Amino acid sequence: MKALVLEGGGTKGSYEVGAYQALVECGYKFNCVIGASIGAFNGAMIASGKLKELKQFWEEVNVGSILGLSDSTIEAINDKRINLDMLKDLVDIIKNKGIDLDQLISILNELVDEDTVRKSKMNFGLVTVKRKNMEPVEIFIKDIPKGKLSEYINASCYLPGFKKIKLIDDEYYFDGGFHDVCPVNMALNAGYNDIVAIRVKGIGVFKKVESDTANILYLEPSRNLGSILCVNQAQMIENIKMGYYDTMRVLKNLDGFSFTFNKKPLRFYKFIMRKIPNMEYRRIKAYFNTTNEKDTIIKAVEYVLEKEYENYYETRDIKKTIKYIKKNYSYNDHFIYDFVCHLKFIFH
Repeated sequence: MKALVLEGGGTKGSYEVGAYQALVECGYKFNCVIGASIGAFNGAMIASGKLKELKQFWEEVNVGSILGLSDSTIEAINDKRINLDMLKDLVDIIKNKGIDLDQLISILNELVDEDTVRKSKMNFGLVTVKRKNMEPVEIFIKDIPKGKLSEYINASCYLPGFKKIKLIDDEYYFDGGFHDVCPVNMALNAGYNDIVAIRVKGIGVFKKVESDTANILYLEPSRNLGSILCVNQAQMIENIKMGYYDTMRVLKNLDGFSFTFNKKPLRFYKFIMRKIPNMEYRRIKAYFNTTNEKDTIIKAVEYVLEKEYENYYETRDIKKTIKYIKKNYSYNDHFIYDFVCHLKFIFH
């Protein structure tokens, strides 16, 4: 029995869309999806077969508007500056005793079709926390009263700082991350022993897995996903792409850490580094904290690509990439650039 577990993390959850798309393209099928916080929303959409709509949501959502922020404030946040409108919005939120959830609740109610989730062949579960006594609630769709699914998803997503409202049966709830931000154990306890967990490094309690026999694959972001309440739309689109390529790199056993390269054996990397002096190799290896020639060269190549703002989202040939760096960036007087430019492909 195979389960997909989606970690909570606010707008970082956009990463999960790209990762799941890669899983689907690689032929993965799941019997169950379980989520905490935004993972619960993503999970409900996935269970109902709405990947296309979910991706469109994350590509188009105006988080700042949902949070009640003015366009001027959103622009200032993205530019990392402070203006008067930002201070006015903050005062309004304080007067309102938190961020109003009406627009968010309306969006969730519109997107999540409860009947479709209930009829899905993919089981659905989520985790939330009752505010009273901080009692955890791990619950699957069969145990959620009819007509209450959106309320449970809202409860799973409720963060401190939101306006205090009663969400289910006249009670207050907290975000599922207060109990288990990545509820792998919930999947294990339900009998799922083949698990893919998509992490986004969200804020919350990350619980130790209580099984030594289950097959668990963790997929994690290679770079920063932004804040949990990011208002920069470009960051969300970037996260989707990152999720896709990070997952493809793992599933297809490709090379790379933040970029993606076709697979080549260690002996290839040892060969192209044969002319590098040992002292220089040790310096580079220590800089990147690597243990072999392959990881050291890939880290060095990625360093140059990142510094030169090269595209992350393509699968590259390492040989062609090194030749490209030699041709275009050999002028840079930096020890890492110099190391890459002295790698040799032929005997002479």
